[in-house]
Amino acid sequence: MQLQQTPNTEETLALLPRLARQDLERKPDFLQAEVTDCDAVTCIVNELETNAIAYVQIGLDCSTISPDLLPWLDLFGTIATEIGTGSRDYMRFAKDINICTGGFSHSFSNYQQMNAPETLQSLLWFQLKALSGYLLEAIELVREVFADLDLTNRQRIREIVFREFTWTEHNVQSEGYSLAASRVFAHLSRSGMINEHVHGVTSYLKLKELVADYEEHE
Repeated sequence: MQLQQTPNTEETLALLPRLARQDLERKPDFLQAEVTDCDAVTCIVNELETNAIAYVQIGLDCSTISPDLLPWLDLFGTIATEIGTGSRDYMRFAKDINICTGGFSHSFSNYQQMNAPETLQSLLWFQLKALSGYLLEAIELVREVFADLDLTNRQRIREIVFREFTWTEHNVQSEGYSLAASRVFAHLSRSGMINEHVHGVTSYLKLKELVADYEEHE
C-alpha cells in the first residue's frame, strides 16, 4: 500500500514515451464512403480493413411516425431483436445469432444538415456484425426478422417488457440527471423532442403505465 502511494520520481517519469506535436500527422486520412442505390434503397459502403469482420447497419426511416408512437420505438426494437421468427423460436433464434454473429442490436438517431432543421431525419438502426464466413447466414437471420417476425409468443413479450422496465427503473434512479437534460432539450428543437419521446421521461412513463396494468394494455 505504501509503495502504491509513493509518487514516481522524475527519472521514472522520464522513461515514459512521449509524442511531440511534430510527431502527429497534420492531415489525417479521410475515408470516403461510397453511396449506391439498390432497388430504391440507399446503400452506404465503407471499404475498411476490419480483419474479416463485416459490420452491417440497416436504418428504417421513422420521420413520419406520430409522437404518440415514438415512446414504443425502443421497446419494439428490443422485441424485434429477441423474439424470433416464424421458423425459429426465440431460443433457437438467440442460439443462431450467437453462432453466426458477434451481436444483433438496435439504436435510434436523428440526423439533419447544419442550419437546416427541415432536413431532420429519424432512423431506427438495426446493427449486425459477423465474420465474413458467416455473413450470408447472418444476413438470412436479419431477413427473417424483417419478413417473418413472430409476435405470437405473448409470454415472451411480457417477459421482455417487464425486464426492460426493471432496467429502465434502475437507470432512472442512478442516472436521472440524463432524463432531466433530455426534457430540457425537448423544448429547444424538434430533434430534442423526438429523442425525449424515444429515450426520455415520456418513454419511461409510458412503459411504467404499461407494466402497471399489463393485462389491460396488452
